[in-house]
Amino acid sequence: MAQLAERPPWLVRLYGRAAGGGRRVVGGGFLVGTDQVLTCAHVVTQILGEKETVQSGAVAGRRVLLDFPHLPAAGPLEAEVLAEGWAPLEEDYGDIAVLRLAHVPESAVPAPLRRPPTLDGHRFSVHGFPLGPGGGYATGILRGRRGPHGRWVQMEDVKTEGAAITEGFSGCPVWDVDLEAVVGTVVSKYQEEGAKIGSMIPVEEIERVWMPLSAWVRWRLDLDPQAETHWLPRARGVPLGESDGWFFIGRHRLLAELSEWLRQPPGADRSIRLITGRAGSGKSAALARLVVLSDPVLGPEVPVAEPDRAVAPPLRAVDVAVHCRGKTADQVAAELAAAADVLAASTDELMVALRTRRRPFTVVVDAPEEAASGHDRAIVSLLAKLAAHPSGQVRVAVGIRTGSRSAIGSLLVDLLGHRVVTLPLDDPEYLDREDLIAYAFARLHGASGGDHPYRLDEELARSVAAAVAARADPLFLVAQLTCQALILQPVDTGRPGWEDHLPSDVDLALGQYMERFGDRERTVRELFTALAYAEGGGLPEGALWADLATALSLRRIPYREADVYEVLESAASFLVEDQAGPGQPRRFQLFHGEMVAYFRSQRPEREAQGLLCDALLRRVPLHADGTRDWSAADWYVVNHLASHAALPGVSAACSTTPAISSPRSPARCSAPSAACGPCPRLARRTRPRVTAWIAFARATAPPISASPPGRSATIR
Repeated sequence: MAQLAERPPWLVRLYGRAAGGGRRVVGGGFLVGTDQVLTCAHVVTQILGEKETVQSGAVAGRRVLLDFPHLPAAGPLEAEVLAEGWAPLEEDYGDIAVLRLAHVPESAVPAPLRRPPTLDGHRFSVHGFPLGPGGGYATGILRGRRGPHGRWVQMEDVKTEGAAITEGFSGCPVWDVDLEAVVGTVVSKYQEEGAKIGSMIPVEEIERVWMPLSAWVRWRLDLDPQAETHWLPRARGVPLGESDGWFFIGRHRLLAELSEWLRQPPGADRSIRLITGRAGSGKSAALARLVVLSDPVLGPEVPVAEPDRAVAPPLRAVDVAVHCRGKTADQVAAELAAAADVLAASTDELMVALRTRRRPFTVVVDAPEEAASGHDRAIVSLLAKLAAHPSGQVRVAVGIRTGSRSAIGSLLVDLLGHRVVTLPLDDPEYLDREDLIAYAFARLHGASGGDHPYRLDEELARSVAAAVAARADPLFLVAQLTCQALILQPVDTGRPGWEDHLPSDVDLALGQYMERFGDRERTVRELFTALAYAEGGGLPEGALWADLATALSLRRIPYREADVYEVLESAASFLVEDQAGPGQPRRFQLFHGEMVAYFRSQRPEREAQGLLCDALLRRVPLHADGTRDWSAADWYVVNHLASHAALPGVSAACSTTPAISSPRSPARCSAPSAACGPCPRLARRTRPRVTAWIAFARATAPPISASPPGRSATIR
């Protein structure tokens, strides 16, 4: 995802006529919505040879040339100047133009847009064209409002190196490095030799001129880090890593009821929607289908049959979707705050900040029972508070697995009582048995995987699909896993009673599927078992993962990094990859929560966590005096050892190995001391960035002094 920001697929160059003939770059712009481009009005008037104060009637309908510099064969393209959105420059107001493309390149992506409450102190980066088509970057710090009416935002950079805001930057998108989104467009430079100061028009001011932009200043599923690892695979009804096909079938009643609820005006029905189901029932898939269909970018691309179209939600009906797996309550609150464009880093701050929001806010949350250890109940309490928010503008739908150890679905009912509308997927009225048969047939006959018998013989596929569905009923996950295993190793339908050998629950289906690894099955199982206990975003690839698998294993030969990478290659469809950040190793976790439960069921929880704590502590180097050198400890150990030691009795188990014993083991210590060295306190967690889908231009600028008095000017 880092390439999206380093080579932004929304950036455009606008061309005018060069003095000696041919074309020259006049300024930039960026794609918003489906086919509109935002730029500065003075860039357009310069191209067309008009005065800067010209009104829309003189330019509407006229055409300019542009291209997308980071997209292959994406220009030159024609774009029409729209009367709507035209605002010529008047002091610090206006200088906005909207263009409509006749053709949008397939790989172009609308810019992610934000309107935060404040921008002061945020780092920015701008890709402009001061030297012609090749372009260059200007970086610095955003400051406060400026101009006669305070409508523009000052941009500063006092570093010796780096480009100044000069000709060629006008109209280009301003990338907020801290928010990881576009927050405005460059409009002017500072008229003093050597000054590296400019101005931008913030998104909220552009919205005042061109109101349709508001529809795109929002959370976007296509840019969410978990779109590819959770929402899209679930919505398509496929395992992770399968690139082709949409196999989701059915759940018409559930989707119809949720879509009808979403069509009502906010506040008309303030009851929270609680979607429940056994593990493997397709709860996450149904929620993901709702989320994807409502997304303005992805929704229109989903192939939808007529019966499904009738129960589809409105576009933009969902303002944010959060998958809670491995997250703390504060992390969930931070994601919700980012989507709502309010400042909050905790659940309490979010409740206060939402009072300032005047727009409806619809939240879909999946799997709070899979949250970080000890945070499931806090997340459910947060959702209950949101549903009862005094503004009346917040709507909440949450999916919770029935039978989870924490019984948090019951907690939600206890907190809200009659204001919880439960939609139980296990009840017959929410499941058409024919849908399960149709899904199994689609997976057998339509899934990729070469010329297997079920692809070549439709009647065979229908017969086996009916048997798979009968055994799997009512669990779609069992049907999916069974079909995957059958494609790799078809069943002999000539053998009497072959149907009875098909799995009927998730454990049997997973066990049967694991057999495909042959003599490597034990290795895969034990490395997966270590992943099942991973906290946060998962285990980092490499030695730590191998050590934890060894700790839980009964074999004498330790696992090596080579075993980890072999599993990453052979079993990728079971794994979710998460990039922790620039320079950090990849992290992995199991794809489905039921897989976590399956592999964790092999050993008593307290015993397993004790073994993991011992292994984690062994990875902390010792000082010469025998105390632990926490400054040299793995990031995972520092951040997650306390979670592994949370069960009663586990922290004691951590000290059973004499070589690592310490009276001030970090899992038990209440304060740092000289006795144990510079202990970083495991309770001190690094709050991860919320929209971590882009890693871009993270240079740290030195403190910037107040700018001298002066005046700004439109960039020529």
